[in-house]
Amino acid sequence: MKYLILMTAAGSILLMGYLCWNKVLRGFMTHGMRYRALVFVLLVYVIPLGWLKGFYGYVARWLFEVRVPVVSGHPVTIAEIAAEGQAYTTPDYRWQLLIVGVWLVGALALLVRKLKSYFYNKRHLLSIARICEGPEMDEAMMRLRKELHHRGRFKVVVAPGLNTSFTLGAVRPVIFLQEDYSEGQLYYILKHEMIHIVRRDLALKQIMEFACCLHWFNPLVRWLNDLLDDACEASCDERVLKGSTEDEFRAYAWLLVDNLKRLEMETVPRRKIPFQSSLADAYDKTKERVNLIMDAKAVKGWKKGLAAGVFAVLVIANSLTALAYPDVYHVRGGSKEMAEDTVEGNAFWAGELVGDGYSEPGFAVLYEDQFIDMDGNISPVNAYGTYVFCLKHDIVSGYYQTHRKDDTGGCTVKIYESTKCLICNTIWVGDLAATQIYAKCPH
Repeated sequence: MKYLILMTAAGSILLMGYLCWNKVLRGFMTHGMRYRALVFVLLVYVIPLGWLKGFYGYVARWLFEVRVPVVSGHPVTIAEIAAEGQAYTTPDYRWQLLIVGVWLVGALALLVRKLKSYFYNKRHLLSIARICEGPEMDEAMMRLRKELHHRGRFKVVVAPGLNTSFTLGAVRPVIFLQEDYSEGQLYYILKHEMIHIVRRDLALKQIMEFACCLHWFNPLVRWLNDLLDDACEASCDERVLKGSTEDEFRAYAWLLVDNLKRLEMETVPRRKIPFQSSLADAYDKTKERVNLIMDAKAVKGWKKGLAAGVFAVLVIANSLTALAYPDVYHVRGGSKEMAEDTVEGNAFWAGELVGDGYSEPGFAVLYEDQFIDMDGNISPVNAYGTYVFCLKHDIVSGYYQTHRKDDTGGCTVKIYESTKCLICNTIWVGDLAATQIYAKCPH
């Protein structure tokens, strides 16, 4: 659950950064840049960044003098440990299970509904569709395959009653061609849909729909879905018209206007099918696309470089959220009793090393601060070590022992129940187990 919360927080923060970036540097970027930036935001929503934590640890190792921490409190938290295939639960952990259950039910219900709608509509459309053939179709397909360097297989079909063109399927795409189009428009319709296929936009739409199911509780993800749809279509229009003349711009804009008129004439609006990419969408969006096409201007290279650099800084800054991901604790078999008793609140987990109730601790004092593992091996707790961050703690249990001399020649030895990570050397100090005071220090 913590991973999900951190993923949705990181994605939402980057989305807010994108909106500011887009507003401030709007004239410094193309529609394609906006689309790629939103793809980065989408990936942050679906890919945990915890793997970056170790990378930042190694960077810190070379740039800074890293202190080995001694932390108050046990590393055993809400069942984040595992010892010999077992997990230890607490009341908080049970509440987390309930929350995860509610989230999982919502995510699965939404996913099933989307998949059911997609397969039902695709099967229905294919059952009434027929393959598009003819000299004009063959000529347009041959020209576009050469222009777009695309050799993949796909079908072009037409279904009765369709007033707009769209594409379904990421693996085996099918272009559903509208029934009515003017002379010369077929090339632009097919080019638009083929660019979606070449760029793998349908696969990205599937990832976006998955993110909507995964983060169904976050309204910003649904907003991202709308933004990504708009940016995808605008960038596709931009790619279609790349290198075109002014007359070709007008012809393509008129194609969108024709589709807009068809949408207005529909008595029953066409329901949007999940995972699809469409040439025409809602009324307001189509008008906006026409305006963007007619107002399109070339963006200088230095402006695009500046905008890309600023967004890269936002992505790097956002990736620092990886440091908030919880470490996965692995407890060795010898530490099993320590894990159980820490959760249950008991104190006498190492009876083999210390007498009943820690009354007679029997450890030599070799260092002022030292760690004693379950086998009795003693190691110093140094001031500095290699690095702090590690992806997965390898925990062993034992004692943390301190030895302090006083002004009268005596000393005090304190023993705490403790655990240590063998990778990053972090020491977690728990409850005080025993204290010995000497009038004259014998160590």
